[in-house]
Amino acid sequence: MDHRRLLSKAAGALSALAAAHLLLPSALAAAPKRLDCSLTNLETTVGPKYEAEAENRPITVVFDEEAKTLAVYQDGNRRVLDHVTITQISINGYIDEISLGIDMSSWSIVLQTYKPNSMSAEFGACSQSAKPPP
Repeated sequence: MDHRRLLSKAAGALSALAAAHLLLPSALAAAPKRLDCSLTNLETTVGPKYEAEAENRPITVVFDEEAKTLAVYQDGNRRVLDHVTITQISINGYIDEISLGIDMSSWSIVLQTYKPNSMSAEFGACSQSAKPPP
């Protein structure tokens, strides 16, 4: 076999490997991801009254970067959020009285709940989970 044919076959094989490598991460990114979160601080505002306390409440967040979907599992309930934005920096979404934001560099989370004349903000941290979404 001459060198040109060998080089051509090697270049073709390398191109195929490079293409497979580029496709693999995007295929993995397409799967929904699960975050297990712990809300550790609660701040409540009712009219002019403000209260802060410590808490330890687990929630699960499932997001799909490609489909731009975001769901929150808390207290046995599932809430699918609208107005979802997922970037390399953050995950955000809201629906009705719930607003959620996650900083992807630190996995810090804020979950805000709005009610007539009051607002609560819960803060905490998340970690990526190998468990399947609920």
